[in-house]
Amino acid sequence: MAELHKNGARLRVIGDRHALDDDIVRMIEHAEELTEGNSAITVVMALNYGGRNDILHAAQRLHNAHLGQKLSLKLSKRNSPVFDDGRGS
Repeated sequence: MAELHKNGARLRVIGDRHALDDDIVRMIEHAEELTEGNSAITVVMALNYGGRNDILHAAQRLHNAHLGQKLSLKLSKRNSPVFDDGRGS
């Protein structure tokens, strides 16, 4: 991390951090805060990242913003035609 910071790199980590250990999340947050003012290059690291999960979270945020209440979505590619890729997996 020191080398990235020294060279002016900004670190961004995308993905769902809920499954990560707390100490890992704290290290990620520290690294992002340390490098947030850097502008030579932005390094984006995707951890525990998936487009399907992003769609679910976006749908939950949209629903919550407009209806003001929590929405519990428990979808997967097995029980939702939205995620059916036609391959049967």
